[in-house]
Amino acid sequence: GGRGGYRYAEVIIENNPGCGGLVGNTSADFDADGQAAFTDLAIDAPGREYSLRFCADGCSDASRPYATSNPLGVRFGRISVIREAQSAFAGSAFQVQPIVRVESALQGTFTVAPDYDFAINAIVYKEGRGWDLAGRASLWPVDGLAQFTDLRMDQSTLLDETIRLVFVSCMGVPREDCLPENEEAMVVLSSPLPVIHGAPASAFVTVQPPVLSA
Repeated sequence: GGRGGYRYAEVIIENNPGCGGLVGNTSADFDADGQAAFTDLAIDAPGREYSLRFCADGCSDASRPYATSNPLGVRFGRISVIREAQSAFAGSAFQVQPIVRVESALQGTFTVAPDYDFAINAIVYKEGRGWDLAGRASLWPVDGLAQFTDLRMDQSTLLDETIRLVFVSCMGVPREDCLPENEEAMVVLSSPLPVIHGAPASAFVTVQPPVLSA
C-alpha cells in the first residue's frame, strides 16, 4: 500500500462545465512512494475549466484526503485544412480559397463532424505585424466543412511578403473569446502563402497566328 495506509486513488470530475464524463480507468493503486499513476484518462465532452478531484481510497467518503487539479480545457476534436489558399494579391480575393474540415475525436478516432455548429475563424498568423484579413473570415461549417469564398489581404500590404493563416474554433465559446492560445481551441496553421502587391495580371490573345501548312 501507499503512505498513510491508503491503497488506491480514485478520480472524479469536480468542476464539469461541459457535462462530460470520464473515460478510462478512474482508479490507480498507490506505489511504495505514495504515488498513483493514471494512464488512459479522458473527458468525453469539450469545455472550459474542467477540474478533477483525486481521492485516497475513493471519493464517496468526504473525510478522506483529496486534491484538486488545476483547471484544464478539453477540445472538441481538431480542424484540418483540406484545401490551401493560393494566388494572393494584396487587395484582391485569393484566387484559390481555403476549405477547412472539422473532425470529432469521440472514442479516440477522428471523423468528420457534420453537426458541428460553431464558427471557424480565419486570422493572419502575426509575427510582430498588424495585417488584417479582409472578407468573410468567420464561417459556420456545413456538413463539417467551412468553405471560404472572399478572403483577401488588405491593399495596405505594400511589399511582397509571405504570410500564414490560422484557423481557430471553440465549441461553446463566443467568437471574441476564441483565441488560438485557449486550451480548448481547435487550431490549425496554413502552409506559407506569398502575398504579391498589385492586381493579378491576365493574358489573352488579340491576334490569332496564321494557319501554317506542313
